[in-house]
Amino acid sequence: MGTLTVNKVAGYSLMIGPVIALVMFFLQPGGMIIDPGDADDTAAQAAALVANREIAIIVSMLIPLGLIAVFSGAMHWVQSMEGGSGHAIARLGLPMIFVAIICWTISLGIASSTAMGFTNEAFVGTFLGINVVSGPLFGIGNLLIALGASTRDEYNSIFAYIAALAGLVAGLVSLLAGFDDGFINMGTAVSGLCFIIISAFYIYVGRSFATAD
Repeated sequence: MGTLTVNKVAGYSLMIGPVIALVMFFLQPGGMIIDPGDADDTAAQAAALVANREIAIIVSMLIPLGLIAVFSGAMHWVQSMEGGSGHAIARLGLPMIFVAIICWTISLGIASSTAMGFTNEAFVGTFLGINVVSGPLFGIGNLLIALGASTRDEYNSIFAYIAALAGLVAGLVSLLAGFDDGFINMGTAVSGLCFIIISAFYIYVGRSFATAD
């Protein structure tokens, strides 16, 4: 591994962080794999969290850790654009991602509390409501950063545009879920696919930083 330079740490953060967050996203009880059910059925969601208490708590801890690693790497990534094209628009996306991570951390804390039996299904509705806010913020933030990266010679512009589109779609489906409860399940699946694309782009960028020194 050699000396851990800022570039390497940022690169590893961009490569490892998304993987942790994405895997834990799919392992959330009541989600797509473990005790899957209707996302808008708060009673079923609460029951899934309680029945899988240990997994729910571990997932609630690891998702923020992965996202914080992503944000740390993204900060260095955007800073590396300073003085060149794309920096201004990419810089605008950073605070949106930061606020989204805070929102998700709070909602995951609520999920952990529900899994431990301290809160009931009514709080799962709060968890879903927070996600309606954080999803669009995270999606738009990634859209802006990817668009900024698309103007740079060191990145594949087509890949960047695909990642930007994925951010836009993820943000839109999260927003639509707030207006139509029946859209939540499909929105979760579509968001998951978009996050896979965004994660792949982060890993691509992270590899360039990790091998830069």
